[in-house]
Amino acid sequence: MNEEKLLEELLAKIKTLIKTESFSDTADLCELGLNSIMIMKISAFLRRRGCRATFGDLITEPTFAAWKKKISGNVVSAAEAAPARPREEKPDDGPFALTDVQYAYWAGRQDDQELGGVGCHAYFEFDGSIASPEKLAAAWREIQLAQPMLRARFTGDGRQYIPTDAPLREMKVWDLRQLPEEGCSAKLEEARSRLSHEKLKVEEGENLHLECFLLPEGKSRLILDVDLLVADVASIHFLITQLSACYRAAPSAVSRMTPSSATACAWRKTNSSMTWITSTGWKSCLPSPPRRPPFPWRSARRRCPKSALSARAGVSLRRCGKPLRIGPGAIP
Repeated sequence: MNEEKLLEELLAKIKTLIKTESFSDTADLCELGLNSIMIMKISAFLRRRGCRATFGDLITEPTFAAWKKKISGNVVSAAEAAPARPREEKPDDGPFALTDVQYAYWAGRQDDQELGGVGCHAYFEFDGSIASPEKLAAAWREIQLAQPMLRARFTGDGRQYIPTDAPLREMKVWDLRQLPEEGCSAKLEEARSRLSHEKLKVEEGENLHLECFLLPEGKSRLILDVDLLVADVASIHFLITQLSACYRAAPSAVSRMTPSSATACAWRKTNSSMTWITSTGWKSCLPSPPRRPPFPWRSARRRCPKSALSARAGVSLRRCGKPLRIGPGAIP
């Protein structure tokens, strides 16, 4: 798109947003009614049309004259503006970068972070009947061999790598069949408390746990705990499906990935395990959606007192925030 046409479209969009037909090129658009959300929309509008002006460029000097200067000589062709395709070459098997989401999880694990020191992990309990714990343990080993990211380690500087000699995490088996009901309940509650609040040692390759509890009357409980640094929720669903298939059939039911392909897969921020999510799969879940879990209230619920600003206080607040480009919505 040429610059002249882009500027015409931009001017029309601004007029629509601020609901006015004319304004000076040097007028402060924030004073005329533009807010940060509108400027974000304008930034996205320009980006889709090949302009490299960022939100920061626009908010720093919110006048049409300044924006014209930013746009001048800064518009690329549609081919250049298209998102870059993932790189096909595979990186080496050394440390490689975390994805943005992984980095957020990794940063939240640091003890020096405010409200940090917490690992983001998925905890599951499955009640049923395991006929052969040995067969399940073999299937668990095969799953880890098939998915190298489950054996990944994370460095202190925020990177990850997959060692070739990483040991597998064995499934623990607890035989509670001879305990009375109260004893079983106490053991299961202790395991729930221990694993559901655990911060896995991902720097040592401890990314997941599987524990099997054999209970009276042929019953059993499986507890699975997976750190989200190595698998998102959809991928964990895939792993559970593969574990079940491997247990019921044979280890050959699971296709293996090599460490190099897993590294490249993570490096490109893609995951083949996401392919199970299809529109058909989602539609099949719509008739019976699960109930939302209760909020984990730490204490009795308290109602926040209602408060409102007077008209005069509201005007004063807007006046004070205007030089800083801050609207009332940005003030907690």
